Amino acid sequence: PVRPTATSSKAPRGVAVISKWRQNKDGSVSGFISGSPAFEDGDAITTSPITKGEVEGGSVVQTGSGSRYYLDDSQAKSATESLFALFGSDSKSSPAPVVSKPVVSNAAEERARKAAAVKAEAQRKREEAAERAAAAKAEAQRKREEAAERAAAAKAEAQRKREDAANAAAERAAAAKAEAQRKREEAEAKRQAAAEAAKQRTLEAQRKRDEAAAKRAAAVKSSQAEKKIAKAPSGATISLFGFGANKDEAAVTRPVRPTATSSKAPRGVAVISKWRQNKDGSVSGFI
Repeated sequence: PVRPTATSSKAPRGVAVISKWRQNKDGSVSGFISGSPAFEDGDAITTSPITKGEVEGGSVVQTGSGSRYYLDDSQAKSATESLFALFGSDSKSSPAPVVSKPVVSNAAEERARKAAAVKAEAQRKREEAAERAAAAKAEAQRKREEAAERAAAAKAEAQRKREDAANAAAERAAAAKAEAQRKREEAEAKRQAAAEAAKQRTLEAQRKRDEAAAKRAAAVKSSQAEKKIAKAPSGATISLFGFGANKDEAAVTRPVRPTATSSKAPRGVAVISKWRQNKDGSVSGFI
């Protein structure tokens, strides 16, 4: 038969077109294909049994293996228009008009059957090859997508690790800064404590020196008073104010001497009688 050279403009993009088609008893479709990467335009093919779609002109059908075809509106008008008409047909299309055809001998019919079987096998192999190619392409696409997902996950993980490292470094820096500040404050507190302790030691030392000086001065005054009392004549009035000062500052008078002494005075201790305490804390009286 004459092979068609054009595809239907109604076919979806990427779907091969079968024209001059007929549906066979097993549910397959025979006709001439165009727009397929696996066949040349005009090749006669028989598909696998159709499992999806309405087998009618202008529809897209699909075989059990997943191959899709567009059936154009040009069905085979007679059995002679299809290479596979020798096997008869159970087409769902409108009955083909009756035409006369030559008587075919059994030998010729057998050869035709064999040729059709060979061609159908070749078609099957091409379809299988096309399916394998499509599966390989889909597998390659899947692997590329998985590789892209792994790369994206690895990139995200690397970014997370960088952020974690940066956060950890910032925390360590903040902790180190806080520790340094704590040490500075601790050192300053120690320095102030040491300075205060040194000040207190200085004050304590000065207090002790002042106490020692006061004790020495009191001892000197006491010694001078004892010496002065020992040297004073009996019955003299002695002012104890100013002991330890210049001799001219001590006033000594000679009033009338008393005639009696206290019997309660310890042995060896001078007695002052008729005494009175002055405002400055000194005592005046008769010795």
